[in-house]
Amino acid sequence: MASILGALAPRKRRVSIIDETVVPNVVLRLDASVQEVHGRSAQVTRHPIEAGSQIADHINPDPQTIEITGIVSNDPIVFLPSLNRKPSVTGGDPGSRAEDALDFFETLIDERRLVTVATTLKIYENMALENLSSTRNKDTGRTLSFVARFSEITIATTEQVAAPDTTPERRARTNRGVRNGGPAGGETSTQARNSVLFELL
Repeated sequence: MASILGALAPRKRRVSIIDETVVPNVVLRLDASVQEVHGRSAQVTRHPIEAGSQIADHINPDPQTIEITGIVSNDPIVFLPSLNRKPSVTGGDPGSRAEDALDFFETLIDERRLVTVATTLKIYENMALENLSSTRNKDTGRTLSFVARFSEITIATTEQVAAPDTTPERRARTNRGVRNGGPAGGETSTQARNSVLFELL
């Protein structure tokens, strides 16, 4: 991913969506990004917090979201006549850029793939395509106009720890203070019971 994102410097890169689940990686580069909506929110407690408690325990950030309104055209503007049109999707057909872009989006949903979304402001990783709406009419012609909303998937890690020692030898060491069913230290059962009741009272 570093090589791909390195080529997409923040000030120069076009909005791109990178599928790293396949090799080689598949990249969709938009011809135009009409709008980017960057979303952040958090779940904040509505109950009073005791003085001195950890404030962070009562604020839980939600997954990040990014909504992109973009355009992919079969007839992109080429500034120099000597330049050929490039495919919108890695390995695609330059003559079906819009159709390839729509196929790319549908594959993300159908196969539940996570992608990296590189925008003009920041780069989002582990993003799932949550919603897609595309438009084509007599005015847009051979162009795909779409709104795509991505939501972050939080990936947690697990840690293995050693289980408690429950062998007979361990239990024997734990119960070493008990002899013949009586309390340690020579206490009588009545004394032990009275001491327990005293603690409860």
